[in-house]
Amino acid sequence: MTPSTQPSVAPDIGLTMTQILRSPLSALRTSMETLASEFHADDPRALKLSGALDQVLSMSHDVEALMQLATPRPLAPLTCSLEEIVEAALRRQRYEQRSRVRLARPSGPNTLRVDGPLLADCLARLLEYVLATTNETVLLSTRCEAHSATFSIVAQQSTTAGLEGELPPSRRAALELGLTLARRDAVRMNAVLDVRICAQDTTCLSIRVDEDNAAA
Repeated sequence: MTPSTQPSVAPDIGLTMTQILRSPLSALRTSMETLASEFHADDPRALKLSGALDQVLSMSHDVEALMQLATPRPLAPLTCSLEEIVEAALRRQRYEQRSRVRLARPSGPNTLRVDGPLLADCLARLLEYVLATTNETVLLSTRCEAHSATFSIVAQQSTTAGLEGELPPSRRAALELGLTLARRDAVRMNAVLDVRICAQDTTCLSIRVDEDNAAA
């Protein structure tokens, strides 16, 4: 069989996406940030560049999500605090979104053996979805038991339903991708992800993690 007629080998999709998209986007982001620093705050070009930079950051975020979906990393359980997980999830949100999150902090045991970064990523994606689809205050609470923890997000259902239809198709697709990743990674950690309509027209999203199962 000659080289031209040999069957092609399917490339690693995660590596291919990294080579094609990740590095160029990173370089573009760096160049735009450098250029932005050269403009005065009252320069009209600074505002236009800021909007374009936001688009690049959003694209970089979505590319990272696609790569995680294509090539999930192995689980790496470690002992971490619930505070660390919550703070990591909050840092993923934009400032104006993060300011609408109200925290109900846990009492009692505050550590769990779990893949903390992955759990924080799941929680961040759920938060991102809710914050993008409601303009109300969102409650993020944690409940800790002997060997398990539950992270709950509560938001007004009526407002969420109204704003979700106003989102651009690209934004809705990105949020749905985030939910898909959260569901996939919750299953990988043997966690239980639940979405339901609670009392008083509120939407409740929760992730329950059992230490023994998550560290398996």
